[in-house]
Amino acid sequence: MSNVPKVAGVVTTTHPTALPNGQPIKAAYDGEGRQIVMPFCARGLIATAVCTVQNSAAVADCETLLIAGDTTNFLDPYYVYASNASTNAIRIVLRTGSAGTDIMALDIAANGVSSIQPPLPYPQSEKSQGWYVDFGVNASILDVNDVTNTAVVVGGFFIRNG
Repeated sequence: MSNVPKVAGVVTTTHPTALPNGQPIKAAYDGEGRQIVMPFCARGLIATAVCTVQNSAAVADCETLLIAGDTTNFLDPYYVYASNASTNAIRIVLRTGSAGTDIMALDIAANGVSSIQPPLPYPQSEKSQGWYVDFGVNASILDVNDVTNTAVVVGGFFIRNG
């Protein structure tokens, strides 16, 4: 086995610092020797979050923080799921920043579960911005402030990118 080629690299458990243009870079491996290739990354670079978006007659705005912003990394969502225990079909919207622009919408059947997985992690536009979820308008919800006694559990997986 002396003629088996050896590949050199470094173990990476945190996001590496970017190098200047034209500089050589070492191959990166996790602690078990698996080469790290996007779109997935070292386990330590994945963030998860879960929240409940709910409304009652007394609540006028349902925007709920899913995951707080990170000052050093973008939080790029690559999988978002939701569970609706109500008897009405629901739409939730995902946005970056409080009262920001809707980025993704997810329709969930009554008593159903739904998910969205972009083909690539969705690039967050600004560090330090949290991701928020809210009810959205669809055929069943004409007024997003009138989804009385509805609660939807929303979760997501995010990749931290420097």
